[in-house]
Amino acid sequence: MSGLIPQHFIDDLLSRIDIVDIIGTRIKLKKTGKNYSACCPFHDEKTPSFSVAQDKQFYYCFGCSKGGSALNFIMEFDKIDFVAAIEVLSAIAGVQVPSAKLSLKNDDEKRKSLYSTLKQCDNFYRLQLRTHKYSAKATSYLKRRGLSGQIAAKYGIGFAPPGWDNLLLNVGLDTQTKGLLNESGMIVKKRDESKLYDRFRNRIIFPIRDNRGRTIGFGARVMDDSKPKYINSPETPIFVKGRELYGLYEARRELRNMPKLLLVEGYFDVIALAQHDINNAVATLGTSISKHHLEKIFRNTSEIVFCFDGDIAGRAAAVRALDTTLTELHDGLTARFLFLPGGHDPDSLIRDRGKKFFMNLIESSLPLSEFFFNQMMNEIDLNSADGKAKFSKKCASHINKIPHGVFKHLMLEELAQRTGVPTDDLKYLISENNRNNSEYDSAIGGLMDPPSTGTFVNNSTKTTYETTQLEAPNQKPKRKLKLSPIHYLTGLLINYPNLSQHVHDVSILQQSENNEIDIFVRLLNFIKNHPDYSTCQILAYWTSDLELKKDVDYLTSFTLDDMYSASYDTKRRNADEFCDAFDHVSKELFSALPRVQQAKVILNRDPLGEGDVKQLYKILFELSDEYPEKDIKKDIKHKLVTTKKMGNKTK
Repeated sequence: MSGLIPQHFIDDLLSRIDIVDIIGTRIKLKKTGKNYSACCPFHDEKTPSFSVAQDKQFYYCFGCSKGGSALNFIMEFDKIDFVAAIEVLSAIAGVQVPSAKLSLKNDDEKRKSLYSTLKQCDNFYRLQLRTHKYSAKATSYLKRRGLSGQIAAKYGIGFAPPGWDNLLLNVGLDTQTKGLLNESGMIVKKRDESKLYDRFRNRIIFPIRDNRGRTIGFGARVMDDSKPKYINSPETPIFVKGRELYGLYEARRELRNMPKLLLVEGYFDVIALAQHDINNAVATLGTSISKHHLEKIFRNTSEIVFCFDGDIAGRAAAVRALDTTLTELHDGLTARFLFLPGGHDPDSLIRDRGKKFFMNLIESSLPLSEFFFNQMMNEIDLNSADGKAKFSKKCASHINKIPHGVFKHLMLEELAQRTGVPTDDLKYLISENNRNNSEYDSAIGGLMDPPSTGTFVNNSTKTTYETTQLEAPNQKPKRKLKLSPIHYLTGLLINYPNLSQHVHDVSILQQSENNEIDIFVRLLNFIKNHPDYSTCQILAYWTSDLELKKDVDYLTSFTLDDMYSASYDTKRRNADEFCDAFDHVSKELFSALPRVQQAKVILNRDPLGEGDVKQLYKILFELSDEYPEKDIKKDIKHKLVTTKKMGNKTK
């Protein structure tokens, strides 16, 4: 039943209340430092062990291990179910609980209605391009731009005739449809008047489609030099400009496998390239490239080529794209930068110079690493010690944004070669930036300068990390604890969910039957599916799920551990430390697997790294010729031969 209440309502509800006020109405709380304490209401005790953290909006009992958000407390203290607890908190916050079933059903029906309405608009505009009395002007314009009827049909290009109410009179035939046209932004209400009129008039129309081919919005261009040249549909429940890419649906239909995608600026750039049989171009919708765009691109290909004008504005846009791309460039992904000559855009360049010339430009485009270092060297003299120091610091702060992996390591090595500064010193410089850079949040600050009461073990074969636990109220001084690596990882992840972006392969962890490792993997997968959720929202969601709520107390215990508290938070998540701990756990689990299972894990990787090849040779030597090892040996030999052939081709 809890799942019927929209999650966004639960998130908003928890943001409106203060856990101290909620708990304080039921038990007496005492301020102790930055937190509040009391004798636990859930078990008998004489010395307070119940703590409430106002800054994190959690409670936790060090005696009975119960903990969670205000929602958990109300359920536990009032002995009521999830929905009843939501109703209690809603009454306190002065908001009304939505009728979940009706709300979800209405939302779904509204979206379907919007899709249907925009499809009708799409059909109307296409029909006008063929039949309207003024369509000759539009078709003549498209021909002058070098577009054939076949390409126009492929991209669904249409025509919005001149006039204020063409769409309104042909599609908005009833009150309900008029309402949907208004909600989708296809018609506009005049200011201070009730009169409605068409948004798009006397323009070429470009339907914008989602990954299923449904029309979710439109772009429109004038056929002369009047302004504004382009206008787009406003954002709606089914259309968010910062997440969509024009031409991606058509590219996916045309090319089953896309080795690369070209990112260009405008609709006509995409279509002009398709006219010349370059079908892998996409464009943003008048916005800068975003993290959401890159995620969508890299789900479809491993390489992106940014195509920019060679002028000042184009290079400024390239720098913004570079900065955004660094954070998303995991190993195996590639980005390149192409600057077009002579004031051309892709549309004008390919019409002027042809496909072969344009393809040669793509092949000679700058790798991200080369563009990065060229950009960083602007106005810096590398012949002086001061210049090298400035260059090193400037580059290190940006390289630090790259996800943990081989590419990040190679970028540091390249920086070391250009400056003469040893790689280890550059890594130390990054760690200094981690502690001092207030622009980014920290995952576990203080690891380079650990607290005197404990030690964090990093890059070691030891299986424990020493730390100190947060004192329970009015108890003895802090005590040193041994924390296993998987506890360490889970604590970091629940406190700093964005660390999930640094983990891409949990296949080894999934081989384990350990319950705590299973919780970590489920938590990681949950965060990847809900990347915008805060710690509080994660715990609130898990509380509402019958399968997940049994682990809420366990996860909450990490949120009040001093190891992860603000006292050791240096405002920059130390992702390398998190990755080192993850690698440590993975290696330990891998080494404990049977040889056959180890081989299966490695064989599923593509491509194989040098270490993987060495490991396979070692396993091959140790396996017998008996079943089932005999079969796996065949698979290993085939993989090694294939890998060697691929390696020879790239030489």
